[in-house]
Amino acid sequence: MKFRSPSDQPIHVALTTGHTASVPPEGVELDPMFHKEASARGAVAFDNSTSSVMTPEVRKAAIS
Repeated sequence: MKFRSPSDQPIHVALTTGHTASVPPEGVELDPMFHKEASARGAVAFDNSTSSVMTPEVRKAAIS
């Protein structure tokens, strides 16, 4: 599954096993062991068919 950072800064994911990953804004395929922690740190799961970009303005409108 692919994850991306919702901001322009990468999200760093570290597990207690010592494994680490970086999730950039353009997205990256993550090993399943990182999925839960990546989501907890704010990374957004997506697929290549997703055409909308979740900018802060779009997110605010979706929540309202």
